[in-house]
Amino acid sequence: MPDSASGKTSIGQLILWPSLITLVITILRLEGELHHWGAPWFSNSPGGGGAIVGISWLPIIFGPYFALKLAGSGEGTSSYGKALGYTIAFAKDQAA
Repeated sequence: MPDSASGKTSIGQLILWPSLITLVITILRLEGELHHWGAPWFSNSPGGGGAIVGISWLPIIFGPYFALKLAGSGEGTSSYGKALGYTIAFAKDQAA
């Protein structure tokens, strides 16, 4: 994934597949909601209503994906403890 000229990770290459997957999931969800497809799979209630097809689970998959890709290219965090600390601090801010 590193760019051979500069040694840095190309943002376009890094986000290509996650953005395409997100686009497909979004279009599938839109179609499912508009055509009232099966209730456990699609929901048009605010926040998705716990439907299986949705984008709320994508950060669980793409967070580690981005972390591994950046760490593999040498652009990851210098301290895992610091990264975990920031995660906890920002999670508390969002919950408040």
